[in-house]
Amino acid sequence: MPITNLGRLHLTTAQKNAIDTALNAIETQLQAVSQNLSREERIKFGSVNETNKLLVNKTRDYYQTQ
Repeated sequence: MPITNLGRLHLTTAQKNAIDTALNAIETQLQAVSQNLSREERIKFGSVNETNKLLVNKTRDYYQTQ
């Protein structure tokens, strides 16, 4: 595809509204099954920094392949 065709097609207002409506519906459905961590839970679980990232990635790879 030539570069001149990249900016030719745009979403219409109706398409944008349909996308926004669908995304809002998805967010509403996901809020029922997701939860926010409390301050104490965030401290308890911590974050994945560079030293733990290799272990986390390796465990994730094992999980995905098994």
